[in-house]
Amino acid sequence: MCGPGTRINHAKCPRKADGKPKEGCPGEGYGEYTVLGTEVIATFPGNPLTQLLDAAKQRGWEPARGTPSAQNNGGEPLAQKLGKLAQKDRKFADLYFDGAWERYGYPSRSEAEEAVVTAMVRAGLSDEEIIQAMEQCAVGKWQERDQSYRKLTLRKAHEYVFQRRVAPDGDKHGEPTSNEGDVDKDDSGDGGDTSDPWPLAQKLMEKRVYRKVQHISALGATSFWWFDGAAWRLGAEEVVEKDLTEVLSNQADTKPSSTLLDQVIRIIGAKSWVAEKQLQEPPLNLINLRNGILDIETGELHPHNPQLWFTSVIDVEYNPNAECPNFLKFLSEILPPEAHPTIQELFGYTLYRSSYARRAFMLIGEGNNGKSILLDILTQWIGEENVSNKNLQDLEYNRFSVARLLGKHVNIFADLPQTPLGKSEVFRALTGGDRLEAERKHRDSFSFQPYAKLIFSTNKLPPVREDEVDAFFKRWVIIEFPYQFEDDPAKRKQILAECTTEEEKSGILNWALEGLRRLLKTGKFTADEGDSAKIRDRWMRETNPAYDFLTTYVERDPKGIIIKKNLWNQYIAWREEQGLPTIERQNEFSQLVQTLFRAEPKRVRINGERQHIWVGIRWKDQDRQEQEPSNFDDDDDKYKRLGEPAF
Repeated sequence: MCGPGTRINHAKCPRKADGKPKEGCPGEGYGEYTVLGTEVIATFPGNPLTQLLDAAKQRGWEPARGTPSAQNNGGEPLAQKLGKLAQKDRKFADLYFDGAWERYGYPSRSEAEEAVVTAMVRAGLSDEEIIQAMEQCAVGKWQERDQSYRKLTLRKAHEYVFQRRVAPDGDKHGEPTSNEGDVDKDDSGDGGDTSDPWPLAQKLMEKRVYRKVQHISALGATSFWWFDGAAWRLGAEEVVEKDLTEVLSNQADTKPSSTLLDQVIRIIGAKSWVAEKQLQEPPLNLINLRNGILDIETGELHPHNPQLWFTSVIDVEYNPNAECPNFLKFLSEILPPEAHPTIQELFGYTLYRSSYARRAFMLIGEGNNGKSILLDILTQWIGEENVSNKNLQDLEYNRFSVARLLGKHVNIFADLPQTPLGKSEVFRALTGGDRLEAERKHRDSFSFQPYAKLIFSTNKLPPVREDEVDAFFKRWVIIEFPYQFEDDPAKRKQILAECTTEEEKSGILNWALEGLRRLLKTGKFTADEGDSAKIRDRWMRETNPAYDFLTTYVERDPKGIIIKKNLWNQYIAWREEQGLPTIERQNEFSQLVQTLFRAEPKRVRINGERQHIWVGIRWKDQDRQEQEPSNFDDDDDKYKRLGEPAF
């Protein structure tokens, strides 16, 4: 039944076969009609609940078991009390009849039900009436919990009303359950009464813009944000407390009580409530900078706009005439000219909130060669708040690491460890723009689509599996740092300071935007080879000595034969020449031979002796190959005497 004093949900009203509401469905407004069963039974201009019940009973309706019908000592039915309260207090009606607790910014159903019970206590209902009424409360938790929960909720409500020192039926300074649009209805005038949360909330909302967001998937059920003039920031509760303290200090030199602060926060949350799907995600061509929002397509700088859901800002001012001579001088000292366009595109790519290019970056070179200083400049330029610092191995194996990339423009890790990388699923998802499931400790998991660019530096590439997929290698852009310099901390500090002045940062921005526009136009980085086989070969040669030896000296030949012992002894001798430690286990070496060349191990007889051989490979050097057996024929199940005349 849809009763007066409640918001009638249009979807719940009876409908015809064509889906349209039956005649008399109010659609909008409150208490204009009463709907029972499939037809309108009465229209009430004044909407008293007693008239509604009388009209319903004349149609043969009787209250269901559990329907509030108790009377107080004065004889007024409980249903009539609830109807009056609902007419007077829209928020109570929404909570009690519709269960719309998230609409008002409550963090849980418990707190919403506490507000409902508090409203009934203030309205003068007895505990018996409240207990009976709460059995029909649409929030629903009361019916699910035991007596201890109910007693606690009642006790809190009574304590709240008592602490406010208000009469049960005459308060207008208690729990904020008034209509959203009734902020200014209070008689307190200019807000001089500092105990009234409504004018205080209004004053704070005139100073700042807030959003109470329902179901931000990465942050839980609801989250409270404030606009700092350039971007949306999480944690508006602390800002409300700070501003409220300032307001009260100006008026009465006092600090807000926890109750008043909670009330003000709830009012602001209720009046700024918005669903996640209503947030306006900024277009990719817009970059949020310190002094405005830059359109990279037109070059226009627009004012910051709270209607655009930017949650980060690049702390650089846009100045189209700015240059960066110190940075370009440093770049010329650490990299050859042919590498500069790729670094320029990389800096620009970090500004872009998409994994458009599907690439990660490995800065490689021995010793002090400028890699770390370049990454420090990048961090200070784009802003530390926009940077995460997780290594490649941690992202793959630590289930909490991926969450650190939420909202970040770039992930930078210098000096990667040499821990072997046994898998690459997370890496490929991060660079491919896929949605990922992430976790935070003691919180629910969530999914999001990261756009953080992965940049690592190392002296040596980390080991990977021999059978790693081509997609892993294809995603990398490897940038060589060929020069070495003396380790001079004072010089390093000076370079960093000179390259991160406000003028230099604005100049780097112009330079990086040029690289970004070139990247978006060509669709690839200048140094991007796009050849997974070539990158695989280099990676494996540098990280796997056995791979380096085998690909250098051995090749596939379906008819070729090499005695296993000969191959292994040559490998051991080669390792000694390279200064590598001696190894004894042959299992991994044998597996690599089979993986690389599809070679087949055999046991045969050679000159009367049993030998283990590889079939399907040969030495690239002819002199070595001539020392191996030939004329191998495996047609007979018996062992052949290889190298002996056939009869």
